[in-house]
Order: sequence, then C-alpha cells, then structure tokens
Amino acid sequence: MPSTPKISKETLLKKALDILEREGYEAVTIKRLAQETGCSTQPISWQFGGMEKLREALGDYALAEALRVTEADADGTAMERFARSGERYLELAINRPRLFCFVYLGGSGKRISGGLTDLTLCGHDETLLGAIAQEAGISPEDAGRLVETMVIYNHGMACMVAAGLVRESRETAFRMLRRAGAAFLISLGVSRERAHALSGVEEDA
Repeated sequence: MPSTPKISKETLLKKALDILEREGYEAVTIKRLAQETGCSTQPISWQFGGMEKLREALGDYALAEALRVTEADADGTAMERFARSGERYLELAINRPRLFCFVYLGGSGKRISGGLTDLTLCGHDETLLGAIAQEAGISPEDAGRLVETMVIYNHGMACMVAAGLVRESRETAFRMLRRAGAAFLISLGVSRERAHALSGVEEDA
C-alpha cells in the first residue's frame, strides 16, 4: 500500500491563512488548499480529517499569529510597553484586516481566554497596572480605568479600520491613539505637560 504523501500541517495552515487573507474565509476549502499547494486533496484530508477540523486548526493558527505580531515588548517603561501593544494591535487591523476580523470579530469562533482582562494587560501580569499608576502619579484604580478605556478605544478604532470605515494613515491613527491617551490622563488629574510626555504627544500637535 503506497504511503500517504506528507505535507506538514504547518505548511498547510500557513497556506490556508494566506488564502484567507487574500480572498476571505469562505475561499478556504480543502480543494482550494490542494490547488494552492499543488497536491491532491488526500494528504490534506489525511492531516486534518475533514473540513471542520481544518477550520478549527486554522482558527487556532490565526489566533496564534495575531498574538505573535501584537506581542508586548519587555523593554521600556510600563506606559511605553502598553502604548506599543496598542499600536501593534491597531497596525494588525491596518496591515492585515482579514486576519484581524477573523480573530477579533468572531470569524474564527475562538475566544481570548479572559476576554477584556487579557487584552487589557497586553501579555503582562497585573503588576503592569501598578507600574502605570506609579509612572503617571495616579491610583491603581485609575490606572485600571485608563487601561480599560484605552483598550476599548483602541479596539473600536481597529474595528473601524479593518472594516474600511476609517482610512487614516498609520501615522495619523497612532497620533489619534496617543492623543486619546493623553486626554484621559488629563481627565484623571495628570498635568497636560506630563500627560503629553507619557503618551508621546508632541506639545505643538
């Protein structure tokens, strides 16, 4: 009995994600994947056991890819790390809108464990809130409000960008995000000069 041709799951999932990002989720089928990889449908069915399992594996793969490209830095101040996490999340929506929608707007059927809490902490543990509070001179409770508010604002902007409702440049979108952060810090009693410095807003912007 001839052996089943071996094509790795990684190769197939990478190609499936390529199809999704070019043509949309509905284009991802075993037949289409076979065409893209230059093989028959047999090795794909052998690897995944059918379309349902392929979709499930693609959901996991896409989520891992989205988390990889938005992973927070370990270097810099807490505010800098948090800001970069937000910018990377927004950049995912700008550069890879179909991946963003698939993962974060329910297309994959996956859920980030912890929901808003995990997004809020951006890969850090809860000491991030204490560090932000200390840097900004606000209470940990206000730091939590700041982070939650910015996550919601950031997610809303990213959704509009991914849906094509907002067509700002990367630089303009980042500037809007930084200004929103500064405005909320000011509402918490941080001086305008300090809020702009913490958020990376130019004073003459």
